[in-house]
Amino acid sequence: MASLEEWGDALAALKDCLGSGPLGVGEVEALRVVARQQPLSAGELAVGLSLPPSRVTALVRSLIELDVVAERVSPKDRRRSMLRVTARGENVLFELTQALGADGLDCCFAIAQHLRQAARRARERGAALTVGQVALLALAREQELLSVGTAAACLGMGQSSVSMAARALRRRGLVALRPSSQDRRQHLIGITAEGQRLLSAIYQKQN
Repeated sequence: MASLEEWGDALAALKDCLGSGPLGVGEVEALRVVARQQPLSAGELAVGLSLPPSRVTALVRSLIELDVVAERVSPKDRRRSMLRVTARGENVLFELTQALGADGLDCCFAIAQHLRQAARRARERGAALTVGQVALLALAREQELLSVGTAAACLGMGQSSVSMAARALRRRGLVALRPSSQDRRQHLIGITAEGQRLLSAIYQKQN
């Protein structure tokens, strides 16, 4: 599996491609799953994305409004609606693949799903962590002490988002924030023994 730094690079490149357009990263990931598994129901899409059905309902509505996915009644069971990619959706995926490469998209979404699964495992252990918090915790284990700026660059996140995630993790005792010896105004993020134990438990359960 690619590293978190490679994931951050791939995510940043995807965001650059999408720009200020109507499609976000979440919509592109959902569109890609539909394209690979079509026809499929919204429930099956939720499983494929490792997301709760409520989140997927909003994603599907957005994809249909953008005319990249169509919803049709299943011929086998008229009580079920099935999702398929439209011609416009196929063109979106083709252009993104041309711009980023299939490997770039694979990296972006495979690690995103891996992190969501880790966040779910953390919740099962009583630690309600977001995907961003899990990513930061895993990065802190990989790189030991790192600055907010370094973490933001590696993860493709804004510095304010990293700072918020770091503070949330510190409140749980999963990371510690230490003043930098080079710049006392800057704090370095370091994983604690409790953070190490939580990550080990999460990934042991995933494997």
